[in-house]
Amino acid sequence: MKRPDKRQTILINLILFLVVTGGYFAVRHFSPRHELKTAPSFELPLVEPGNDTNPMASLGTRISLKELQGRLTLINFWASWCEACAQEAPILENLWKKYGNGQRIYLLGISTFDKWSDLSASPKLATKSFPILFDDKGRIALKYGVTVLPATILLNSQGRILATFQGILNEERLRVIEAQIP
Repeated sequence: MKRPDKRQTILINLILFLVVTGGYFAVRHFSPRHELKTAPSFELPLVEPGNDTNPMASLGTRISLKELQGRLTLINFWASWCEACAQEAPILENLWKKYGNGQRIYLLGISTFDKWSDLSASPKLATKSFPILFDDKGRIALKYGVTVLPATILLNSQGRILATFQGILNEERLRVIEAQIP
């Protein structure tokens, strides 16, 4: 059998390249665009922090995701027993204060996989000035695919998930969040 000459080899490689490249661009161009996933709905009780007369926290009114639509929202899943969550708390607190206490972005903490007795007496609760909800069994965290604490989910004003961050927020992740803030 005769070996193909150099020109035939180049021509065959060029044709293969064009077929593969053309197929790639055809699939990219004609495939439906990636749709943002709608955030799972929830309704959870608000944790009312203790005060001088009653140092223990209590459960207050229920807050639903539906109430937050129309605003850029950051949901942070954490627990009173989680040391990484405690390390991340000042970052979230600074973000909350920097962007106007919910005026430009709404920050919502969800205490998850936590015991009420631990959370209600936790000094970590007092360090948070943004609203905290209570999800003791972690049902909402599981709906959002949370596998590690802390976890932070960024939602657009239509309630669609823009980004999911598992683990402590770092500078790169903060830049992604801040780029979405009007």
